[in-house]
Amino acid sequence: MALQPIAGIHVVSVDEREDLVATVRAHDPLVVVGDASLVADEGRHVADVRAARAGIGFVVVTERPSLSDAVLALRARVDEFFPGEVADDRLREAVESVAATARLRLPAVVPGRVLVVGASLDAVLPGAGGTILMHVEAGDQVVVATLDEVADGPRPAALDAVTNHLGASIVPLAGRDATDDELRAALASLVDAQQPTLVSTHAASDASAAHRRLQRIVMEATPDVARVSCFQSSESSIDFAPTLFVDVDRVLEQKLAAMAAWSDDAAAAELVRASAAYWSRFGSGRACEPFELLRDAVTTGTERTVEVVRAPVASA
Repeated sequence: MALQPIAGIHVVSVDEREDLVATVRAHDPLVVVGDASLVADEGRHVADVRAARAGIGFVVVTERPSLSDAVLALRARVDEFFPGEVADDRLREAVESVAATARLRLPAVVPGRVLVVGASLDAVLPGAGGTILMHVEAGDQVVVATLDEVADGPRPAALDAVTNHLGASIVPLAGRDATDDELRAALASLVDAQQPTLVSTHAASDASAAHRRLQRIVMEATPDVARVSCFQSSESSIDFAPTLFVDVDRVLEQKLAAMAAWSDDAAAAELVRASAAYWSRFGSGRACEPFELLRDAVTTGTERTVEVVRAPVASA
């Protein structure tokens, strides 16, 4: 596997398999490249790396074609699999392509300031609760702003419980009867105070007029925010078209606990489990939250170098 440092790509080699996760944590790569041993043991090594850095990409190159290796790679959901030797140029192209895809997945876990705007906690928690937890785990500052009971304030105990589960700040944006101008002013004030690097809200295709209105005002109030995404809710229509799938497998139970603290709805919890399993087909892990990525702006000259970790090769 001849992947040498070239312009825009920095390769870090790992000699021992047990050092792989520590190296990923130390170097914060976009891609891990390895041989068939990377997906051995039912993809345990891939799972360990994903647990350390959700969203990372994987490229696997085997010495010779093997159906069993292909099946293991498929089960591990690696991004690229080459059954046999691959030309250097083709491998570099694959790494660059996987890195580009990883960048789309990583906004959900890269430290920053995150603002989630929703009509209600009943919409935000099922749609983005796991991603909020991933942000908090990564050290992000997360603010959730809603128009529901948080603004009206009759359930302080339940709100405290949700806050404790999420680790995020939950604040009122405006009352449900606020005019567009009032809502726009409240949101502008919040954006000015937090200076978010990522904003997530409802989709423009939602069936709810209240959701569509909020999405429109969020877009108007955040023209300078680099990344803007839309989460799925019970009001999402068939036109919801996600391109970002956040692996929330390890925080799914904590997300469900937050939902239960706010609304004890067993049917909603089962629907969230089923939805997370369905969307995992397009992401990694066993449970994913889907997002439409509306804006992902990178200023020229600041785009990061592609950092690649080359996993150790199995002994002959």
